[in-house]
Amino acid sequence: MSLYINPITGDIKTQGQWRAAHPNVSLPRVWRAATLAGLGLQPVLEAPAPVVTPVQTAVRDGVTTDANGNVVQAWKVVDKFESYFDDEDVPHTKEKQEAAYMAELAAKELEGKVAAIEAEFAEQVKQITAGYSEDEIKTWDKQVAEAEAYTANAAAPTPLLDALTGATGDSKADLVGRVMFKANAYATAVGAVLGAKQKAVTDLSNQGEA
Repeated sequence: MSLYINPITGDIKTQGQWRAAHPNVSLPRVWRAATLAGLGLQPVLEAPAPVVTPVQTAVRDGVTTDANGNVVQAWKVVDKFESYFDDEDVPHTKEKQEAAYMAELAAKELEGKVAAIEAEFAEQVKQITAGYSEDEIKTWDKQVAEAEAYTANAAAPTPLLDALTGATGDSKADLVGRVMFKANAYATAVGAVLGAKQKAVTDLSNQGEA
């Protein structure tokens, strides 16, 4: 929102407010130097807000003049918290409020970082299982259980493996070998990324406690 100041009176208004203040003057849509000079106004230029700490905030505080003589937005830094007594006359110090706020910020930051780690882990697992349908993945535990049962006892019932070999024509022993190989490869790959995820989360927690 553009602001304009009358340097003589010190009045600061928006363009719309200055238009309303001059109802009998036909003013262009875009105000250039000639328009401002005719109205006796100067633009109030934006100035960057000062750098603040998490327990401070920058608020607009009128205008000031910069080194080049321009009228610019002025700022002031104020504390977010101040000491007070509540309705039960219990004191709440500024320091304790700031400490609680900083702890809340740290907790939210940690939560966000952990969420990012979890999302990365999920994406890595997704890449490991790329090429397999969700329905096929749902049968993996059953395939492994039957393969392990068959390995321990060739007479063990294996209805899922029987159905698969019936459709593919493969021998059950070959299918069991492939199932166990893929299961071990999957466990190794997922175990590696799971370990990396757990270490990253642990490192974050240790940083927060330091």
